[in-house]
Amino acid sequence: AVTACVFSDQTFSDYIVKFSIVNFHVGINNLGMFKSSGNFVCDIPGLYFISAHIRTSNENYYFDVRKNDILVASPKSGSGDTASSHPISDVVGLQINDTLYVYANNIRIEGSYSCLSIMKVK
Repeated sequence: AVTACVFSDQTFSDYIVKFSIVNFHVGINNLGMFKSSGNFVCDIPGLYFISAHIRTSNENYYFDVRKNDILVASPKSGSGDTASSHPISDVVGLQINDTLYVYANNIRIEGSYSCLSIMKVK
């Protein structure tokens, strides 16, 4: 399991959100790569619960959670001209070397209010 947040307000040029401030982790063997790349790489197959919340004030935002470059979950709320958080949660089956990440298309993300949790449930 891991819970991590964005370090500071920023736009990610490669569109993959980096959650470099790790608040909790247990059983994660590739934590350094996760922090630097934003990619969670599965090393124990199973069923995983994902919870992400992204805070932005962009009016035309787009972000989602992807598994192996395929969309698995996205928020369904809008953002006006004030900052708001947008939650995503899902349960995903993962095999060894599957990757999960949050994709954000050129939006400014507010750090410390934007976090991701991934937990193996079975």
